[in-house]
Amino acid sequence: MKKSKKIALIVLGLATIAAVSTTAYVFARKSNKTVKENKITSLINEIKEYQQQNSNVKDDIALNVEFKTLIDNLDKQKDIKDEKELKNILDSSNAEFNVLKNKMEYLKIANNINAYLNDIKDEKYKNVHTELLNKMNEQNELVKNSKKNDEIENAKTALTNALTKAKQDVQKIDETVNITNTLTKLNEEITKEIATWTDPKYETLKTELTNFLDEQNTASKKENITLDELKTIVESIKNKFNEIQGKKLEMDKEANKNELNTLVTSATSILENSYLINGEDSTNKDQLNAVIKLSRELIENTDTTSEKYQQQISELRKAINTAEEQINTQRNALLSILREKVESPTDYLNDEEFKKNPKDLNKTLNSEIEKANAILSADSKTISKTDLLNAINKVVETQEGIKNYVAALNDLKSLKEYRDKIQTKYTLNIENLNFDIMSYETNLNRTYPSLKIYASVKALIARGKNKAVLNDFDAYKSAINEFKNSEENKLYFVDNINNLDKIFEEFDTKTEISSEMSDENINIITNMHNKLLEAQQTKKTLVWNKYVELTTKAKKYLINEDYSEINSVHYGFELKKLIDDYAHYTEEIETSAVHRVNAKILESLSKIDSSLKSDIQTVYNNIETYISTEGNEETKKQKIQEKLNEIKEQITSNKSSGDIKTVLTKLKELNEFFKTNK
Repeated sequence: MKKSKKIALIVLGLATIAAVSTTAYVFARKSNKTVKENKITSLINEIKEYQQQNSNVKDDIALNVEFKTLIDNLDKQKDIKDEKELKNILDSSNAEFNVLKNKMEYLKIANNINAYLNDIKDEKYKNVHTELLNKMNEQNELVKNSKKNDEIENAKTALTNALTKAKQDVQKIDETVNITNTLTKLNEEITKEIATWTDPKYETLKTELTNFLDEQNTASKKENITLDELKTIVESIKNKFNEIQGKKLEMDKEANKNELNTLVTSATSILENSYLINGEDSTNKDQLNAVIKLSRELIENTDTTSEKYQQQISELRKAINTAEEQINTQRNALLSILREKVESPTDYLNDEEFKKNPKDLNKTLNSEIEKANAILSADSKTISKTDLLNAINKVVETQEGIKNYVAALNDLKSLKEYRDKIQTKYTLNIENLNFDIMSYETNLNRTYPSLKIYASVKALIARGKNKAVLNDFDAYKSAINEFKNSEENKLYFVDNINNLDKIFEEFDTKTEISSEMSDENINIITNMHNKLLEAQQTKKTLVWNKYVELTTKAKKYLINEDYSEINSVHYGFELKKLIDDYAHYTEEIETSAVHRVNAKILESLSKIDSSLKSDIQTVYNNIETYISTEGNEETKKQKIQEKLNEIKEQITSNKSSGDIKTVLTKLKELNEFFKTNK
């Protein structure tokens, strides 16, 4: 770098330093003045901020004026340049500010007192209010003019103590009023309570308590009586009242115990009442007994309280009332039943069947009703449950007995009418019905020791009546089924015309009928009867026709002489004897007898048919064996062969034509020829 340039830079640097130094001096002077102003301003702002924070405090001592004066003074001294003087101003202003702040604290206490004074404006607090207000005004004046913190502190203390004392005085006034009110109320309550003690036995207790009250109330009215003395009077009255109540409770306890004991005696007698019964609900004998038992336990227990006695008296009374209600209910219910039975209609006595044979039952009923009316007209409380039940039972037994007797008579009448109606229509079960009717008549004509028997007699006849139609229906249904299922009948009813299922098909779906003796049911059974008769008649014809058919057929099998060497010939002779034995049979002969003959003829024909082929083959075999056997005489063999050829042709021809008689004759002839000529 050139020398000239270096010199230029040095000169420039020096110039810059000089300029900066000059500026710093000027700034320092200005800053010092600003700092002084800021301290005063800061204090002013602090004072204003404090005022703002306590702006809600009511100012009764012109404190805000003092704050304004302080602020104005500070504002005027912002330009003070002397450091020492400034310090003195700030120190004295801060000291004054502290005094003002202390006064503000005092004002807060005064504000609280003002609020409290508003709370105790009641006349009874007048003296306390006046004393506290005067004290506050006195201290306000002192603080307003004071510049010393210790004086202000003393004022704060004095005001705080005055407030505390006022509150204590108010509390004492309140307590005195309260205790006086308590005393008044206590007198009223006791007076009201003893007014309820109307029983003469309480008179001595009432007098003792009243005298004590008068004495204590007089004492409570003396001048300058203290709160403690009033409290003592109230407590003594309470204690006395408790003492008297205790005596009364003992009286009540003994009286309640005696009352409960009396109720137990009464309840015990009720317990024995026959109308009181055990039931499903709470009104029963066991519950009353349980209450009586508990009552006795309480009486025997010395620790039982009067309240417990009263509670149990209430429970026992309730149980007694419930029991008596049940007794009355039971008695009245039975009386109502008896009255209802006595007054029930007796139309059944006018029944025509009953009039024919009353058996003096109407007189028996009248006698029982007279006895029942005598009970109904008596005092209900004197009627024992046993007598009442017996009366009901006798009336009911007589009424029901006669009703059952009348019902039985009419059922028997219906049964007879049914018999008379059906005996011209169907009679399959008529003998059993007649026997039943005769048995029922015998039962009805008997004399029984109790009318209750007529219930079973009625039931017996009713069952007979109800079953009469059913028995006939079942009998015919059974007879038809038996006829249809008979193996014997199936032998004859073999074609479409004479078909058992077809004959009785209308009854296949008729499996049951009602028990009514109606024309409809009678017609059903009559139809069954007629169909059965028709089928039986058809069977008779079929059996006879079969007999004629079999005897006609048998004539082609008959052999006049027995020949035991050949079974079929022997059977033919046996068949002839059978036919001859029954040759006298006509169509009038019993069907079952004709059927038995048919069976025998069929058996004989079957024997002949089953043995004939074997017999023929046996004879043929015997002859052929002889002919084929060497050593037999040829002439005889030739002769026998010729006879065999002749007879064999005849047997074959006649067998084919059905002339079994000729077949048997020829077979016998061939066998005889063989035996004779071999």
